Amino acid sequence: MFLNGGERMNSNGRLQEIDIVRGITIFLVVLGHAGISNSLLAEVLGNFRMPLFFMVSGYLFSTSKYLENPKKLVREKLRVLLIPYISLCLMPAVIWYVVLILQKRDIEWGKPFIGMLYGNGKWIVGNPPVWFLTCLICTFVIFRVVLKFTKKYSPFIRLIIFSLIGIVGFGVSKVVWLPFSLDIALVAILFMFVGNQLKEKRILYHHKAMIIASTISLFMFMAALYFNIQPNMNYRIYGNLFWFYIGGISGSFLILFISKYLLTKSKIVYSIFSYMGRESIIILGFHAILVLYFAELSNTVTEVNTLGYSLLITIIAIGFSLSVGMVIDRIQILSFLFKGKKIKAKRYRHSAPSKNHVSQNG
Repeated sequence: MFLNGGERMNSNGRLQEIDIVRGITIFLVVLGHAGISNSLLAEVLGNFRMPLFFMVSGYLFSTSKYLENPKKLVREKLRVLLIPYISLCLMPAVIWYVVLILQKRDIEWGKPFIGMLYGNGKWIVGNPPVWFLTCLICTFVIFRVVLKFTKKYSPFIRLIIFSLIGIVGFGVSKVVWLPFSLDIALVAILFMFVGNQLKEKRILYHHKAMIIASTISLFMFMAALYFNIQPNMNYRIYGNLFWFYIGGISGSFLILFISKYLLTKSKIVYSIFSYMGRESIIILGFHAILVLYFAELSNTVTEVNTLGYSLLITIIAIGFSLSVGMVIDRIQILSFLFKGKKIKAKRYRHSAPSKNHVSQNG
């Protein structure tokens, strides 16, 4: 489907590059966990991998749906994010218990539950990547509140307000890591605001604006790589906050540019990445089972710790996760637990009574 000007749209009326970017972000997350932590590529990806997640979430945030209805936002995000988070914490915890019991080792029985309630990466037993789900809930709620109370201001004033909140989150993280990664959420809402503004101002629809913004973004991203350290939001490693924001926003915009002008040209690429984007929670929740094992193995076998090896493990882990997702789709209760899908009541068909049955009763 096309807009005037040749813009590609999916069946839901959304730009195809957004669908692709959702898949790219989860692919980059898995790749980042697959043994490339000390490479130049890891440094490049680290600057925009997580910011891109938040920018896309901001782009997809519906102001008409949630701005005047906060209860709807909370209900939906708790269902589609918190329920899978709990399931994806408890499942590896059971495996963790079983392994320790078989190994006859001492068990800290409350450790998985403390980690789940705290909601920070390295405390979550067996599945650290799912910290992002609770952080995203907090980010959505804070973003909606700030967006609501600043709607009378100009975009520039709002940008300053969101930036100041990010500075507060940055400062808090130097003192304490808040439950559910709330301090990260404070930092991340600026990315969500930028993504939302891209939609409100329809930047992605304008060819000239995209070219100019992408050219500026390229130079800004190179400067951020030079002046800042490799960020890691999970561990509150931001380096210089200004350059962290510059790198995150400019790098994310470059991915949008690449998606718009290159990746959407191929139906196969679109199909693969858009499917991965739709299954991003499943990939996020299940890839660590394979990736973290193979990444640890690759650290002991240095001759295979290469980009090619990391890509292979990434593809295997995503394929495994998608296969698990297909099984989950077939079982309604699992779809609810791991994807947050509503449970549909079964409908029973009542056949019409036969003539003999009617005559016998009447």
